Amino acid sequence: NHPMIRKLQDGLKDSPKLWRKRYGGEPEGINEPIYEWARERAGFYLKPMPAELKTATFGRNSIWQYTAGGIDPGLVHPAALTVGSIVAAGKYQGQTWVRSGVHDLSGSARSMWDAKDFLQKRFGVRSWGGDPVGLQYTREYENIEAMRGSLYSRMARVQVVNGVAQDEMLFFDSEDEYVRLLFAQIQRVHKRKDANGQLVYDRRADDDMVASFEDMMAMLHGQPMFKFQSRVAIPRRAPRQYASTRSIS
Repeated sequence: NHPMIRKLQDGLKDSPKLWRKRYGGEPEGINEPIYEWARERAGFYLKPMPAELKTATFGRNSIWQYTAGGIDPGLVHPAALTVGSIVAAGKYQGQTWVRSGVHDLSGSARSMWDAKDFLQKRFGVRSWGGDPVGLQYTREYENIEAMRGSLYSRMARVQVVNGVAQDEMLFFDSEDEYVRLLFAQIQRVHKRKDANGQLVYDRRADDDMVASFEDMMAMLHGQPMFKFQSRVAIPRRAPRQYASTRSIS
């Protein structure tokens, strides 16, 4: 299951007989996984949410610093919506927990938006990120950040996810069915070689939940967020400070 063994097999994929003669076995896993940590340490990242956090399960709660959602709209393919939060204080402070979501197989726009409204109210979602192509079919009053530009590129979102995971601050609630299915998708997404032999991100295929998860992580960690816990009085005119200068002749 070591990544180097899988790379060796990939190098001999055009000579299967030579591979069997030299090594006599088949490695497990996939080549070039994007989220290696999800395969190597699944039990660390996928686990039941602590009871102290489970109590804050409806609407906005002071336990959570910020809650965001990601949506991969789907009319010709399944739609996926993922919700996650950052813990505000206590011994779990700073941890990001993937809490729940919906995988909508109906192909109905109304069903998808009903799912978003439910998650919005259920978990107190404050912001959403989503696929820019699918968002052209959104309701007029939706305020969903389109994942476009260098800040929200696929590479940038993957780096955000891997950064939080490698800091051991990303966790998935194993008691939620949707989250378990999402984690299984995360384990299998991988890079592929293009026509020039360069490693690129694989085309989206059966990973709608991963797409919405990456969007959600971008909204939580991939952008500067100004969160004021209470209103701050700003004076109309702040005192000016002048730096003394002296001309040099």
